[in-house]
Amino acid sequence: MKLKLEEYITELAMKSDTKIDVKRQKGMYFNAKITLENGVQWFFNAANEMEDDEWDIAFYSASGHDPLTGNKNQMGLQTFAAVEKLVIDFIQAEDPKEFHFSATGKSRVKLYNTLAKKILKSGKYKKGTTPKLLMGSKWSFVKG
Repeated sequence: MKLKLEEYITELAMKSDTKIDVKRQKGMYFNAKITLENGVQWFFNAANEMEDDEWDIAFYSASGHDPLTGNKNQMGLQTFAAVEKLVIDFIQAEDPKEFHFSATGKSRVKLYNTLAKKILKSGKYKKGTTPKLLMGSKWSFVKG
């Protein structure tokens, strides 16, 4: 089977020493702690706080700022590969009616645009209306 370049990059990035610990309660939350090979930690939180199957996804560093050190390209690739994997796992596990996420910063917006295109390409979701409370660039998806 021949892999596309972006699939190869994701697979290669996830072959590293990235550790992902997931905690979830069906229909309520899907959370994960990502630990990169350099020990830096990130968190992925998807919450259905109103129990209406409208999920908000947040992704942030344990320190509250961008802690990428060393080879920033490699660490960034590992981090994004983990986020992409978690979004896919979340969609498969929860099959949400609607979900949203946002990003700030040029590089993150570019990566999240790539992720959004993959989500839309699957055909399962279409663009939704983004909540006004989200900051930065926003993406929203509803079942199509």
